[in-house]
Amino acid sequence: MMRRNRVLSCLIALAIILVAGCGGTDTEAFSVTLPQKSTGQPRDEIVIATNQDITSTDPQAADELAAARVFYLIYDRLFNIDPYTGEILPSLVKSYLKTTDTVWIFSLRDDVYFHDGSRLTAQDVKFSLDRAKNSERVKAQLSTMKEVQALDDFTVKVVLNEPYQPFLAKLCLTGCSIVSKAAVENNGGRFKPIGTGPYRLTEWRVGNRIVLDRFEHYFDGISPTSRLVMRAIPDNQARLRALEDGEIQVAEWLDSADFEKVIENPGLKLLQVPSVTVAHIALNVTKPPLNNVLVRRAIARAIDKERLVRETLLGNGQAATTVLGPGISGYYDKMEGFPYDPQEAKKLLAQVGYPNGFTLELLTVESVFDFCLPLLQQNLADVGITLKVVPRDSTTFFKKINAGEQMAHIGTWNNVILDPDRSVDPFYSPYFGAASNRMRYKNTRVDALIEQGRRSADAQARVEIYRELQEIIVSDSPWVPLYSTNTTVCVARGIGGFSPHPANQHNYTRIVMFD
Repeated sequence: MMRRNRVLSCLIALAIILVAGCGGTDTEAFSVTLPQKSTGQPRDEIVIATNQDITSTDPQAADELAAARVFYLIYDRLFNIDPYTGEILPSLVKSYLKTTDTVWIFSLRDDVYFHDGSRLTAQDVKFSLDRAKNSERVKAQLSTMKEVQALDDFTVKVVLNEPYQPFLAKLCLTGCSIVSKAAVENNGGRFKPIGTGPYRLTEWRVGNRIVLDRFEHYFDGISPTSRLVMRAIPDNQARLRALEDGEIQVAEWLDSADFEKVIENPGLKLLQVPSVTVAHIALNVTKPPLNNVLVRRAIARAIDKERLVRETLLGNGQAATTVLGPGISGYYDKMEGFPYDPQEAKKLLAQVGYPNGFTLELLTVESVFDFCLPLLQQNLADVGITLKVVPRDSTTFFKKINAGEQMAHIGTWNNVILDPDRSVDPFYSPYFGAASNRMRYKNTRVDALIEQGRRSADAQARVEIYRELQEIIVSDSPWVPLYSTNTTVCVARGIGGFSPHPANQHNYTRIVMFD
């Protein structure tokens, strides 16, 4: 036990050091890890395993984290965002100019080619952005985009309906990836995954693996590894065994309880950075009794978040009290939320006619939250609420929550662009369904503040706007924030050229391994 506590104490200390650098001043804490010195050649193939398969190879259709990793490899966007500093960096864009508050001119690189050998042009960009604007998944992010024009082969003009502060950041989303116009239009209505990215898709065995081969003509320099294989291994213990046995070289989403095994294994290492992700229970406010705010507050009061972090995460993270993740501009670190108080939860339930509680059906992706569900069930049972867990595969899960069929669901919100606007997207009433508001939550003041935050160019004014937003949303409790963990990826010892993403959207473009 003493050995276990020592190892976990070291892990927690590492997490604290990394979190201390979350403001962006400690750049060394976020530097990409380098491979061990070796005179040999890098491996031709690296196998990366996560907990679920993707639902689509179409960046304008899929919404899950597993898909984002694949999209980073197959496609490019006009811009990328540095996940550690928040800096927006040109990618397919060579230069750009904001001519008015609502007009942007983008000059494209002329040396970019798709995987089929065709050259990227302004028509592909116009086609992709128009397609994204009409996509159920992405259209909410581009709702202020009025018109896209291809001025010539390598110049694009975008006109907005109104000033929109996060516009460039939103163009960094994987849903704004640029696809080949010809490949989409000339494939009989079926989507063909042809991008300009560092890897091209060569195989997808649904539910098993995705094979990506290096694109030798990538405009930003070829990647060091010839082939990446992305495997779906839903069972956490099976994923750990595969890593220990050398069957895979990268394992995502391992249980915190297994980190000790990784730390003590000389052939493995644990990579960790602070996370901006918020795990939460989302409550569908159209489903009785969740349409009563006091019931939602009772659920929030019933959950012992500190114990959840202490016992199920083994200290690898912090209890969440608000809907913005730590590290996001405007994050209100003094928000108290609804502290654990089961007696107050019982009083609230009795006050609204549920002295004996009720049954709460919770939709979840199979196995993903198994580590914390028993404690959540126990906490809620203590106040009379029966938590009925309904596990589904990821495809079914997203279909149901997008359609509003669920009573509640558990998930994470990953603000990959680091702008607070993205953190409050799930609470904007025009975004019901796939766009992000799966709770069907509506508050006119919240809507007005979100719109105000998007228009404002004053950084301090935005901080105040998002503080008020957090106070209102937490009070209304369409979400019960649970925790923010440190983002952790477990890898073989020889892995380098890669660092975890604070929002779990890991980019494996430069990953390399020496034996």
